[in-house]
Amino acid sequence: GNVLFGYEQVSSDWLSGDGSASVTCPAGKKVISGGCYAQSGGIRHSYPVSDTTWGCATSPGGNNVRVYAICARVGN
Repeated sequence: GNVLFGYEQVSSDWLSGDGSASVTCPAGKKVISGGCYAQSGGIRHSYPVSDTTWGCATSPGGNNVRVYAICARVGN
C-alpha cells in the first residue's frame, strides 16, 4: 500500500554554560536523527534521549549551543 512520510527539522538554542540541552519533536512525530552545534567550546555527546527527543552535552566552556532534531511521521 501507500506510505505517507513527512519530516521536519526542529531546533532549540541554549546560550551558555556547561551542561545539556534538548529539543523535542512535535506531537505525532519521532526523532530519526539530530545533532548539535556549539559556537565555542565543544560537544561531548549528541544522542537520542528518547523516541521523540534529541539531546547534547557540552564540554566545559560550551556556549551558544543549538540542538537540532529531524522528526518524522510515518503512517498509511
